[in-house]
Amino acid sequence: MDDRADDREISATPQRKPRISMKDEDTKALLVKLCMNNFDDYQQTKKKNVFMDQMQMMFKEQTGLEVSVKGYMYRWVKDRRKIVEEEKTKSRAARSYGEFDQALDQWIDMVDDATVTLGCFTNGTIAQVVTNSLSPLSGQHLYDGSGATV
Repeated sequence: MDDRADDREISATPQRKPRISMKDEDTKALLVKLCMNNFDDYQQTKKKNVFMDQMQMMFKEQTGLEVSVKGYMYRWVKDRRKIVEEEKTKSRAARSYGEFDQALDQWIDMVDDATVTLGCFTNGTIAQVVTNSLSPLSGQHLYDGSGATV
């Protein structure tokens, strides 16, 4: 077998980018805050992949790190939701959260609020706004247009 043929096969194989693992809490918080600071863009775009690609480019410009923003954000949000849910059943002892966890909690709240609001107004009745509201109106009645008071 010709050794040069083997060399050509190896060099023709694309090199895989090294996987970057973000373990530094400050760097992770920076990424989440970048997304939060551009939340208006997140809300306005229908294709969230486009937003995540923009955040990836901006994050690379700021840090020099090329990471999958979509992958990280999805995983972090999923993990954080699970932790928060588990903590609801545990002791109410005070817990101290770092900057990353606080930023991630804010991001989750922003996304959830936007989703609730969008869902309410898409269906077109004020009843859904009241039903889906995170802080219900106590003692107030609203007319939803269907003849019933909410």
